[in-house]
Amino acid sequence: DKTVVLKWKKVPNAVKYHLYFSDDEQILIDEYETEKETSYVLTKPLDPKKTYRWKVVITLENGQTIAGRAQKF
Repeated sequence: DKTVVLKWKKVPNAVKYHLYFSDDEQILIDEYETEKETSYVLTKPLDPKKTYRWKVVITLENGQTIAGRAQKF
């Protein structure tokens, strides 16, 4: 099974999670926005020889945004 599931932790006072998924050259492949979910199933076909990266940007109730550190796989 080649399904990729990206997961992140729930953040107190978060009103929105915005996930960015790109290749290692930082070319955007997919993005996802949710108010409650803390996981995302990637449906785009991936090249097993490439490195990919993803990060989540969180919007809090007060409008502040927090960018998570990019993760590679």
